[in-house]
Amino acid sequence: MDPENESKWKTFTHELKTAINNHQWGKTGHTFRLDIGNGTGHHVLIRNMKIKGKTSGKDSKTFLSNLSVGDKVDVAMDIKMNGTKQADKHLHIIGSQDLLLKNGTPVNTWNEVHPRTAIGYSQDKKKIYLIVIDGRQTNYSVGATTGQVGAIIKAFGAYNAANLDGGGSSCMVVNGEIKNKPSDKSERAVANGVMVVVKK
Repeated sequence: MDPENESKWKTFTHELKTAINNHQWGKTGHTFRLDIGNGTGHHVLIRNMKIKGKTSGKDSKTFLSNLSVGDKVDVAMDIKMNGTKQADKHLHIIGSQDLLLKNGTPVNTWNEVHPRTAIGYSQDKKKIYLIVIDGRQTNYSVGATTGQVGAIIKAFGAYNAANLDGGGSSCMVVNGEIKNKPSDKSERAVANGVMVVVKK
């Protein structure tokens, strides 16, 4: 999360995008999907490392024309920003959709109220903030906009913050105990999360 270089990340939507759900995640999915192009629907569907289907468009036509259903493929992934590898530079990389707080200023990109999950860090980069806001529950909590979440996490001390997967996925667990009231009435079966652990 680098607010100074936020505009650079926007070029990502015109390059290679991947979303992964494969057998390694167990019951949560069995598909590896590789999206190629500028978000207009060009994709290759891969299962068990074999091409299962494809759709074509002008941005991906050359790449896809060399593939056939049933072809075996090798998939290599990396995270790049303006052509520079990022994975080797960082110990942990977390994906998010929206900035909530940029250099101390709340950023409102989503006016709908929903359950929210956010991560942020202090200006001196010595503290990390994790918050969950419940929602979709009448007479308890309706949720928050991204601007409201930015203001809340700023009040706790964050200087920069990002919106993580929210909605029914918003859940805070401390020492094995759920500390919030998820809108799905229980934890959602998602394949990842942010964990804070103490080395012993």
